[in-house]
Formats: sequence, C-alpha cells, structure tokens
Amino acid sequence: MTADPLAVNAQALGTPAGVAPAAPAGAYRTGTLATGAGDLDYAVFVPAALPPAGHRALVVMLHGCTQDAADFARGTRVNFAAARDGFVVLWPQQRQANHLQKCWNWYVPQHTRRGSGEVERLRALIAATVAEHGVEPERVYLAGVSAGGAMALNYAAAYPRHVRALMVHSSPPALVADAIPSALAVMRDGPPEDAETLAKRVCTAMGGDAHAIPLLALHGADDPTVTPRNLDALAAQWRGWHALIGVPARVETQVIPGLAHAWSGGDASGSYTNPHTPSATAMMLAFFRSLGLPGKG
Repeated sequence: MTADPLAVNAQALGTPAGVAPAAPAGAYRTGTLATGAGDLDYAVFVPAALPPAGHRALVVMLHGCTQDAADFARGTRVNFAAARDGFVVLWPQQRQANHLQKCWNWYVPQHTRRGSGEVERLRALIAATVAEHGVEPERVYLAGVSAGGAMALNYAAAYPRHVRALMVHSSPPALVADAIPSALAVMRDGPPEDAETLAKRVCTAMGGDAHAIPLLALHGADDPTVTPRNLDALAAQWRGWHALIGVPARVETQVIPGLAHAWSGGDASGSYTNPHTPSATAMMLAFFRSLGLPGKG
C-alpha cells in the first residue's frame, strides 16, 4: 500500500522515541466522544490542583500526521506545564480509519465547514470538556503542529467565538486547499492566492461571529515539508481579515534557524521534535499567559 503523500517520514525527520518521562501530577485519561458528525477519540489531562471555578482555562493540542495524543504529549511536555500552572489540556486524536497516516483532513472541505465533519467533532469535544471541568468558555486556547496547525486555523475560521487565541507550528494558512493536489502545492510552494483573497475567505467562513483572535506562528527555517513561505502568507492572512472587520490584529511570528519539520525544543521521547532549538512550548505558554492562561513560567 502506498503511503499518503501528505504524511512526513517520521523516522527521517523526527527524533527517535525514547523512554517517557515521569508522569506529571494530575489525572490523564483517554476516551471517545460520540457526536452527530462522527466519533472522536481523545485524551485529557486535569492537573491535581485546579483554580477555583470561574478561573479555569483549557489548552487544546492538535497533533500532526502519524502522531497520536500520547506521542504529542510526550514531545511537547505541555501536561507538565499544566500540572505546574493549573490548566486543563485536551488532546484530540485522529483515527487511522479516517486518514491512513492519522492526519487531520485540513484540506477536505466537508471537514472544515461549520457544522460538518472534523471541525464539528472538535467543537463537540471542546464543549463537552469545558462543561465537564468547569472551564470558562472564553478561555479556550488552541495549538497545533503541521496538519494539526492547519486544522486549528480552520477550526477558528469555523467557530471563532470558541477560540481565545491560537498557536500554530509548521503550518499552512487557513482554508487554502480543497483536495490532495492543492494541499501538496501549498505545502511545497505556499498558497497561490494573494493576502486579500485569503483574508476574505476567512471572513466569509466566520460570518457574523468574526472577532479578534491573537495568533502566534512558528516555523522552521529548514522545513522541507511545509515551506516557510507559508508563515508569511499566514501572517498576512491573519492581519488581513482583522483589517476587514476593523479590529486590531495581534500576530507574532518566528522563523527558527536550524529547524526542519519538527516541534522546536521538544522532548526526544516524542516524534517530530528537535531538543536543540528554542522551546516552542515555552513560547506558546508565554503567549497564552499574556492573554489570560494561568501560570508564570
């Protein structure tokens, strides 16, 4: 069977799996949520010490191709930060039955439209997690890498009122492909459309729910899988749609020298990580803390 062309060779680009570190203080469990748009597997981490009701936040982490929730959690170590700082972490997990390489279907329109497919499954899972753990609905932060970053952006376009802020790593912009050929072209060359077209597409998807969504975007300078040109296109797209609705845009970007297609500064016990570059997890948490996530670093 031929491998999906959108999946990256993890052995070539990732860090070999090692021994998982000691577990952080809290409860980590897995489950499956049945939704009207299909079932969605997940893991959730709840720290031993949570802030009182009314002060709780949720970070949603969307993995990349070939990964799963546990792998992504090991590589990013976000659960350790959650145990220290007191926020809940949700790890949605793609099924191999939905994609051979466990990629989120960020380039399939039926999975990126409001009320449909994977973005609807994510909405239902996030809503259920918010309700179960007493999270403030306006304190939901999304992050993703590669295909997970693209899906996080698409989710924000579908459900902007459900997102406090975004961090994406090594990702194309939102809503830039509608099939495998266009996805491959964007990954290789960046989107062919100009910034105004990309911005209008996000505004159309958001409709009357559009509001400011701060964005932190990171990309490896040596990424051979998703060209760094996507970072500039994403920044222009995000600033552009904010301008169209007449609100200030907070967009922060960073190109990381010496980094290929991997989570910068990640733990070698997870795939697609580079322990020798600056910590993407630390940058993400600092950005989210500036917007209300608990913790002081």
